[in-house]
Amino acid sequence: MMPDLPINLQVYPNPSTRYATIQVGFSGEAPVIIRVFDATGRLVIEEESLQSNSYKRQIDMELLSNGIYQVQVQVGHYILTKRLIKQN
Repeated sequence: MMPDLPINLQVYPNPSTRYATIQVGFSGEAPVIIRVFDATGRLVIEEESLQSNSYKRQIDMELLSNGIYQVQVQVGHYILTKRLIKQN
Protein backbone atom coordinates (compact mmCIF):
# COMPACT_ATOMS: atom_id res chain seq x y z
CA MET A 1 0.00 0.00 0.00
CA MET A 2 1.36 3.40 -0.97
CA PRO A 3 1.59 6.09 1.70
CA ASP A 4 -0.55 9.18 1.62
CA LEU A 5 1.11 12.36 0.40
CA PRO A 6 4.00 13.17 2.74
CA ILE A 7 3.44 16.26 4.80
CA ASN A 8 5.41 18.51 7.05
CA LEU A 9 8.99 18.19 5.77
CA GLN A 10 11.22 20.06 8.20
CA VAL A 11 14.96 20.67 8.02
CA TYR A 12 16.36 22.41 11.09
CA PRO A 13 18.24 24.28 12.37
CA ASN A 14 18.72 26.22 9.17
CA PRO A 15 21.34 27.54 8.77
CA SER A 16 23.17 24.72 10.50
CA THR A 17 26.66 24.46 11.93
CA ARG A 18 27.12 21.05 13.61
CA TYR A 19 24.02 18.90 13.06
CA ALA A 20 20.87 19.23 10.98
CA THR A 21 17.67 17.27 11.54
CA ILE A 22 15.50 16.05 8.68
CA GLN A 23 11.94 15.18 9.68
CA VAL A 24 8.95 14.17 7.54
CA GLY A 25 5.51 12.90 8.48
CA PHE A 26 3.29 10.60 6.42
CA SER A 27 0.74 7.86 7.00
CA GLY A 28 1.38 4.21 6.27
CA GLU A 29 4.63 2.35 5.66
CA ALA A 30 7.02 3.26 2.87
CA PRO A 31 10.65 3.30 1.84
CA VAL A 32 12.19 6.68 2.71
CA ILE A 33 15.22 7.89 0.77
CA ILE A 34 17.20 10.91 1.93
CA ARG A 35 19.51 12.57 -0.59
CA VAL A 36 21.60 15.67 0.02
CA PHE A 37 23.14 17.49 -2.96
CA ASP A 38 25.76 20.23 -2.88
CA ALA A 39 25.54 23.46 -4.90
CA THR A 40 27.04 21.76 -7.97
CA GLY A 41 24.43 18.99 -7.89
CA ARG A 42 26.82 16.35 -6.56
CA LEU A 43 25.20 13.75 -4.28
CA VAL A 44 26.96 13.98 -0.89
CA ILE A 45 24.62 11.92 1.34
CA GLU A 46 22.18 9.14 0.49
CA GLU A 47 20.33 6.83 2.88
CA GLU A 48 17.35 4.53 2.45
CA SER A 49 15.21 2.75 5.03
CA LEU A 50 11.69 1.40 5.47
CA GLN A 51 9.67 3.61 7.83
CA SER A 52 6.16 3.85 9.26
CA ASN A 53 4.28 7.15 9.71
CA SER A 54 7.30 9.39 10.19
CA TYR A 55 11.01 9.69 9.67
CA LYS A 56 13.55 11.71 11.64
CA ARG A 57 17.27 11.69 10.95
CA GLN A 58 20.12 13.82 12.27
CA ILE A 59 23.00 14.39 9.86
CA ASP A 60 26.52 15.48 10.78
CA MET A 61 27.10 18.79 9.00
CA GLU A 62 30.77 18.91 10.00
CA LEU A 63 31.41 16.40 7.22
CA LEU A 64 30.25 18.99 4.67
CA SER A 65 31.78 22.25 3.45
CA ASN A 66 30.09 25.59 4.06
CA GLY A 67 27.48 26.37 1.42
CA ILE A 68 23.97 25.70 0.19
CA TYR A 69 22.61 22.16 -0.06
CA GLN A 70 19.43 20.68 -1.48
CA VAL A 71 17.77 18.11 0.78
CA GLN A 72 15.55 15.67 -1.13
CA VAL A 73 13.25 13.30 0.74
CA GLN A 74 11.50 10.57 -1.23
CA VAL A 75 8.61 8.76 0.46
CA GLY A 76 7.28 6.09 -1.89
CA HIS A 77 6.72 7.94 -5.18
CA TYR A 78 6.54 11.39 -3.57
CA ILE A 79 9.56 13.71 -3.54
CA LEU A 80 9.89 16.77 -1.30
CA THR A 81 12.83 19.18 -1.28
CA LYS A 82 14.18 21.85 1.04
CA ARG A 83 17.25 24.04 0.95
CA LEU A 84 19.78 23.76 3.78
CA ILE A 85 22.60 26.20 4.51
CA LYS A 86 25.81 25.01 6.20
CA GLN A 87 27.89 27.67 7.93
CA ASN A 88 30.47 27.91 10.71
